[in-house]
Amino acid sequence: MAIEKLNLVNVVGKNPDIDRFQKVIYLFNDLELIDAYADIDEGRFTIPVSEENIDEIMQMARISRKSKKTDPKIGELKEKLLAVYKDLKVDKDLLKDTVASKEEILKETEDFIDYLDRESGKLQFSKESLEKTKQSINYYSYLSGIDIPVERIKDLKFFKVQIGSLTPDNARRLKLIYPSIPSVIFELESKRSSEKVFMVLTLLEVDRETERVLKALDFMPLEGEDPSFIGTPDHILGLLHEKEAALTKQIEGQQSEFNGLLERNRKKAELLYNELLFMESSVYIEDMMAFSDKNFYFSAWVPEKRSEELKNLLGDGYTVIFEKPLREYDPPTKLKNNWIFRPFEQLVLMYGIPNYYELDPTPFLSITYIFCFGYMFGDVGQGIVPLLAGLFAEKKGIKLGGVFARISIASIIFGFLYGSVFGIETILPALWLRPMDDTNTLLLTAVVCGVVMLLVAYIYGLINKRREHEEREEYFGKNGLSGLIIYVSILVLVLMLYHFIPFDQLFEDVIIVLIVICTLLVFLAVPLMNVIHKRKFTYDVDGQYYVSSFFEVFEMYLSMLSNTISFIRVGAFALTHVGMFMAFQTIADMVGGGIDGIIVLIIGNIFIIGLEGLIDYIQCLRLEFYELFGKYYTGNGREFVTIEKGIK
Repeated sequence: MAIEKLNLVNVVGKNPDIDRFQKVIYLFNDLELIDAYADIDEGRFTIPVSEENIDEIMQMARISRKSKKTDPKIGELKEKLLAVYKDLKVDKDLLKDTVASKEEILKETEDFIDYLDRESGKLQFSKESLEKTKQSINYYSYLSGIDIPVERIKDLKFFKVQIGSLTPDNARRLKLIYPSIPSVIFELESKRSSEKVFMVLTLLEVDRETERVLKALDFMPLEGEDPSFIGTPDHILGLLHEKEAALTKQIEGQQSEFNGLLERNRKKAELLYNELLFMESSVYIEDMMAFSDKNFYFSAWVPEKRSEELKNLLGDGYTVIFEKPLREYDPPTKLKNNWIFRPFEQLVLMYGIPNYYELDPTPFLSITYIFCFGYMFGDVGQGIVPLLAGLFAEKKGIKLGGVFARISIASIIFGFLYGSVFGIETILPALWLRPMDDTNTLLLTAVVCGVVMLLVAYIYGLINKRREHEEREEYFGKNGLSGLIIYVSILVLVLMLYHFIPFDQLFEDVIIVLIVICTLLVFLAVPLMNVIHKRKFTYDVDGQYYVSSFFEVFEMYLSMLSNTISFIRVGAFALTHVGMFMAFQTIADMVGGGIDGIIVLIIGNIFIIGLEGLIDYIQCLRLEFYELFGKYYTGNGREFVTIEKGIK
């Protein structure tokens, strides 16, 4: 439950080994690549000076890049494979034992796709034939009942015969202007209400005028006429139906055979697909490397615990150097949390990713978020519903689903503490209290829990400031040691005031003096740091620093008060939760109970789960981001980007 420790790895290898090296790196994946050329240019790529490394060090003075674009053929072949096998997945294990060159893989993939195209071409031809047959059936069905061979109709010497459709509106216009059209028009039986079908017989001598009218009406000729069939329309329809049945049976057989062929070749397709993915990735890897006449140079961030694993995978023939990250290297951040806390990383990332030297806020955020939501939304039945929804969403890959599932468990636990099931408080006994019966305890407990959270936040902040070497903020900052002492001192005074701690005048005076001293330390933080580090103190003529510092102190006291009081909302929303159900219960009584009352309560529960659940979720987020993160978290880091993510 922390930020994973990283090593900087520098690798030098021989150029002939580049393909094998890239495959090892691609399969390992758990690396963030660094621009090796820039690292060498800036003097950060270090190799131990020894007799064995002299040549490699000397060649570093003559490095260059080998940037190149991805071969478009790779993308084309990948898309063609996915067009046939729509569910191909990334499986890097398939590449572990492959040794074929890139040229061989491309050739093999092209041959494989050509083979699939030939086999699918037979099936596609049959499907196209079936589609044409269905069009012909549709065409001749409009002529059904006409006891005249179609070849005689088409062979009329002095007439042109057309069959086509019009929209209902244009069909009405046609009927209005029919007397002025020098053609004989028959309306055929239409199969759809969206069109009207007509047969038009026109003297060839006046064909041009008829064509002009039909074009104006958007007359659409029917497709599907097949000159290879002769006889009456009903006779042709019989033949076409026989052909349709034969083609359907043929397609079923061909489809079954083709599916079997695809399944038999699935492993080959997956292997080729993953080889193509590797080829695309190798271009990205190569872009981040540097090259000399004999050697290549590679640099990356690698998790410390996997450093030896990487070295063993590379084997002999490489110079591999691991270094601890220096602060000026700006190492990335790789979060490492268990399955309970991992979904809450999404909330942390909404604010910003922690830098490499910060404490990971995810565990603290997870615990406090779960607690606050359960406190506000305590109900056994209303917690089960979002729990099931969250588990389903998490299974479908929705990251926030895991958050909802975990906070819903807290809701169920607090439901037992409150004795509430779908808002009804007569089913279970309250293991702690009924919110409406003991309001003061509910609100006071929320504030006390908030104070504990704020104290932990102060401690987190002190640790982070120590890690960041921010001495002024650590000792004299409003959220540092001085601010913590002031906050704790004020809490002690409040406890003495309400007799939770025995009153002692001397002790009270000491506390007040301590508050004053720490306040002055915050107020004079910059001058004090100048004195400690023996830096020249610059007198501010306009008093700008002191004015700014005064308001900073004022804001410190105000935020201490507001941050603490803000946690009353946790208890207040718990009361609101109960109050909303009581409102629906009153409406249920007003409608007379019974079935109508049950319907009202069901609607009320849906409303509470949906709306209030969302409001409580947002309120928890607000408490984390404004009351707690402001004390200890900066979120100015950058995410550890693996090779796979970097390519995307």
